[in-house]
Amino acid sequence: MYRKASGPSFLVALFIVFVLNPESAHAYLDPGSGSYVFQIIAATAVSAFFVLKVYWHRLTLFLSRLVSGRPPEDEQKNQAS
Repeated sequence: MYRKASGPSFLVALFIVFVLNPESAHAYLDPGSGSYVFQIIAATAVSAFFVLKVYWHRLTLFLSRLVSGRPPEDEQKNQAS
């Protein structure tokens, strides 16, 4: 049987093939392009850290409940009633 390739793994493999096997490109990259790429990477990192900061308490609470295996506090109150 032939299985159709799909999902992120196929896209990653396709991306790797195109990146590792480039053809000659006759293009000009001006000096501002590197600065622009750096700004995009920096903005993404700052945004990720901000989201992590905002949701840090929720994330630690979720992970501690996941590791300890105890139900959330709301469920404990409902069971005690």
